Amino acid sequence: MRAACPDAAILRLPVLYGPVRFAAETNLTEIARQVASGAPVELDDVCVRYPTHADEAAEVCRRLAGALLQGQRLGSVAHWSAEQGLTKYRMALLIARRFHLPADHVRAGETDAATGDRPVDCRLDCQDLTAALGPVRRRLFDIEFPPAVEPWLTSAGPA
Repeated sequence: MRAACPDAAILRLPVLYGPVRFAAETNLTEIARQVASGAPVELDDVCVRYPTHADEAAEVCRRLAGALLQGQRLGSVAHWSAEQGLTKYRMALLIARRFHLPADHVRAGETDAATGDRPVDCRLDCQDLTAALGPVRRRLFDIEFPPAVEPWLTSAGPA
């Protein structure tokens, strides 16, 4: 990005979730489909992610753009992510609990940690951006995830 546009604002975001058109758009909807399928699956219970709602990320982008338009400079790369960390396995258990689905077919594993392609904790340091933009409404995964996954709990996907 820097080579193509040296003055660009770069915002790093982690796993995003929210309304999607197809299940593979986010890990969360894929996990929901795996939970609902009842087929045996092993999900990573080592690597911690910070799933961030797309609407929260959009608000940060809007406020970042406003700050930049007013001449505020925020450094070369800004970070934003949710504050609640979860593994894929823990997300699956939350989905199963919320929708009263069996989870005995879901096993805790080390799949992502074993590949070595991901840090064990994907937390991003958001302090600089928080200081520059002021408080941003943080969405809580426990509350926000159900509408994002419910349409994907059938094999056909959303109607």
